[in-house]
Amino acid sequence: FFLARQEAPQDGYPERYRPSLSLALERARGAGLEVGLHASFGARDRPGAIEEEARALGGELQGLRHHYLRSDPSRLAAELRAAGLRYDSSVGWPSRPGLRAGTPYPYRLWDAERGEPGGWELPLAVMDATLSEERYLGLDAGAAFEAAVEALEPVAEHGGAVAILWHPPQHHPRLSNGFDRVYRRLLAWIDERGGWAGSAAETLDRWQARRR
Repeated sequence: FFLARQEAPQDGYPERYRPSLSLALERARGAGLEVGLHASFGARDRPGAIEEEARALGGELQGLRHHYLRSDPSRLAAELRAAGLRYDSSVGWPSRPGLRAGTPYPYRLWDAERGEPGGWELPLAVMDATLSEERYLGLDAGAAFEAAVEALEPVAEHGGAVAILWHPPQHHPRLSNGFDRVYRRLLAWIDERGGWAGSAAETLDRWQARRR
């Protein structure tokens, strides 16, 4: 997920990010990785902003995640439709793991403008920043793994499909305070439970195929 606009302080450091963006996008797409839109901090506050930011990234995008999870669920379906996006993965709590909408399954967002189901929501169940020592819960790596597993147990029990969010610094062996290993342990735990892990679009593909 890449930022296309950085206007608020919460969007980071554009003087460092912007010069690297084109090459990062090229390398990600060249490696066959899914590219999605990381909507800017203020994107939810202005109608049409998601469409503009998606167009600025170029290429074929399927998905969206709002910065700081600042989505407006009542407008998400219309925003996805206008931007030509298939899914969102922003409906979760920044301050706690778990299923904010109360379901371990992907679901269709309601498009209030059209009065019909719209794009998909891939629920966000676990985020590294929620667990980490520097942010909300202040957990070390061991406790973070246990909290993440607790949040994912209902997903495994009911055969659901959700998103796990791990930011790039939390994959770094020196910068992540062990959270790089937490991520790998979670992937192993999913595998041991008979689950599958992949990109957001791949996960949604498998979910829709299974439903059919």
